[in-house]
Amino acid sequence: MQEYDKGKISLATKLGEMLPYFKNTYKTNITLEDLLTHESGLPGWIPLYRLLVDSTSYKGDLIKYRRSKTYSLQIDKRAWINKNFKYKKGIFSRKKGIPISKKLYLSKSMKAVLFDTIRKVEYKQVIPKEYR
Repeated sequence: MQEYDKGKISLATKLGEMLPYFKNTYKTNITLEDLLTHESGLPGWIPLYRLLVDSTSYKGDLIKYRRSKTYSLQIDKRAWINKNFKYKKGIFSRKKGIPISKKLYLSKSMKAVLFDTIRKVEYKQVIPKEYR
């Protein structure tokens, strides 16, 4: 909104003009007004956990909104995750890939999926506890 206040963009400015990596995509003609009024047609969120979590590693739901013996890892103020979940094989490595921390690397195959999808990842949310 600072750019709007400075007169550098308007409500009619298109996403492809503001963010060049959206040029030549189906998102290029979405306007700032479309985004601000939630009429862009873009999904409200991207369920990245589906790319990271092995759905066969746990039974039942992945997330519950009440703490229990099985859902004991708090991930939000009111959300707990199944303590038996595992990350999919090949996502993290201790030896090679894109460095996330001193002890952990993200596999190169996941780089394209994560970075090209959202351009920014809050690593603390996806790094296994034992690597932090």
